[in-house]
Amino acid sequence: MSSNQIKEKIDNLSNLYGTDFDEHFFNEMLQFQAFVKLFLAGLDKMEMLKKEGISFERWMYKLIIEKQISSSFPNVEVVLKIYLVIMSGNVSGERSFSTFKYIKNERRTSMSQAKLNNLTMLYQNSDVMRKFKFDDIIQTFATKKARKVTI
Repeated sequence: MSSNQIKEKIDNLSNLYGTDFDEHFFNEMLQFQAFVKLFLAGLDKMEMLKKEGISFERWMYKLIIEKQISSSFPNVEVVLKIYLVIMSGNVSGERSFSTFKYIKNERRTSMSQAKLNNLTMLYQNSDVMRKFKFDDIIQTFATKKARKVTI
């Protein structure tokens, strides 16, 4: 990337993440780019990545950790951490198929398709479901559906 492209990308990141990066981020990124170019001089990048079995971004993060240069490039380390922990877009879809397969195999004989779909949705959103106070919901339902009339 050219320095203008790097500056543009850094401005976008700074607008998105606000105070996570300091004002020296642009110069730090230029220095890191030069460091990586020097480190890779004479090495076949694609061959090295195939041997390591990791992405280039993960390799750069590994380089920062192994060479103990995180104090020299703290903003670059933060950017790489953010990038490496972002979940890819299809993970939730794959998780839903996996969950549905588990539920369907375990409960196939006694449940309808609609009930299986509802169970799958509940299982996938279990973190949200844990926040509900079911005692209140049960009490509300019980008072609305009570058949006894107090005299």
